[in-house]
Amino acid sequence: MASTDEWFVRLPDGSVVLARSSAAVRHHLETGRLPRDVRLRRSPQDPWGALDRFEAFADLARRGRGRAPTTTTSPTPTPT
Repeated sequence: MASTDEWFVRLPDGSVVLARSSAAVRHHLETGRLPRDVRLRRSPQDPWGALDRFEAFADLARRGRGRAPTTTTSPTPTPT
């Protein structure tokens, strides 16, 4: 049996894509083409898991934590 490095990637909208390698998944995560809240699995029989469940991507999951989303605040309206 040939070894494979393919990953099934479930996007937040529920759609699933097939990545041909761990390197491809990492590249798309690092460039922002894949969001950090994707779920992954190796085969259709495996359960879905978050990035931190897989050694190949655990460092990316840790790197994504602790970053607060940027928000803009609008000025407080003055009473009239």
